[in-house]
Order: sequence, then C-alpha cells, then structure tokens
Amino acid sequence: MSFLSTIKAAALSAAMIVSVALPPAHADEQYFPLQSYRVGPYAAGGTGFFGGFIDYLNLINLLHGGGNRGK
Repeated sequence: MSFLSTIKAAALSAAMIVSVALPPAHADEQYFPLQSYRVGPYAAGGTGFFGGFIDYLNLINLLHGGGNRGK
C-alpha cells in the first residue's frame, strides 16, 4: 500500500466513525407540503379550500400533538 492509499483509508475510516457516532440532527417534525392555488385563475376555488385545510392541520397539531405524534 502506498502512502496516499494509507491516508485515504485513514480519512475514510475517520469519516465513517464520526458519521456513526453523531446523533441525528433532525427535530421531531414532519414536513407536509401543501400545493395550493392561492393566485392565478384557480384562486377563487383554492383559497377557501386550502385555507380550511391549513386550519385543519393547525387543529390536529393543537389537539393531538400533530399527525403521527410529530408536529
């Protein structure tokens, strides 16, 4: 093994150890995309429906702690 191969192997080993040792850096949240029609030709039908849907998601977060227990 050459010196460069040894350095590469050591760097790869260190990166693998660090990636396993660190805890996950995400919160207990779920991202729920909301494709809504708020502007444009479909806004007349979309604003009322999706406004109500956003209110419903807020209600679920308030009463039940979020969908699947993640806000």
